[in-house]
Amino acid sequence: MRHLVLGLGTLALLGVAYVYLGADEKRADPLQTARADVKALEKAAQRYCIKRGEYPARLDALLADGEIGDTGLRDPWRHEYQYDPNGRKNKGERPDIWTVTPSREVIGNWPKDAK
Repeated sequence: MRHLVLGLGTLALLGVAYVYLGADEKRADPLQTARADVKALEKAAQRYCIKRGEYPARLDALLADGEIGDTGLRDPWRHEYQYDPNGRKNKGERPDIWTVTPSREVIGNWPKDAK
């Protein structure tokens, strides 16, 4: 009887660990992940600008400054996020940050009507 209780307790703990570690969660949508990453990179660039008085010349400067982690520069498809410090699509007000999905959709930090 004691072994049965111990075995059931072990199974219950494994089940809790399985759920807790996210095994039953659906995988994140890569498009939503890319959109969130672009916003996070833009905020990191803004914090950098507040500290230093200018936007970084390159995204990897955000790594050196501690604004983002080392995996933060790659999109869900493992390509580096693109960056234009001149911000042509944002009318020069802030840098452009974007990626291109495998289906050729551009996900960027500029208004939808920007060309």
